Amino acid sequence: MEEEPNTAFFNLGILDSLTQDSVHQIIDSYNGFCNTTQSLLSGAGDLSAGADFVSHIHALCKFGLESLVRDHFFRVLEATPHKNLNF
Repeated sequence: MEEEPNTAFFNLGILDSLTQDSVHQIIDSYNGFCNTTQSLLSGAGDLSAGADFVSHIHALCKFGLESLVRDHFFRVLEATPHKNLNF
C-alpha cells in the first residue's frame, strides 16, 4: 500500500486564501531573509542584520513556510566556506 503524501504539503488551495498583501509580504520577507542570511554567514563579522533576520523568519513562519526557511538556511550554510564561519 502506498503512503498518502502530506496533504498540507500538496494543498494548493492554500494559495487561494492569500491576499495580494500577503503575497507581497512573503516575497519581501523571503528576499530579506535571503539577503540577511548571506550577510550573517559571509564572515564579515557584522551582526547588525540579526534583528532583521529574525523578523523575516518570523514573517515567513507565520505563513507556514518553516521548511523553506530551514532548507534555504542549510543550503547557504553548506555552501559557505568554513573559514568564513565565526561561531
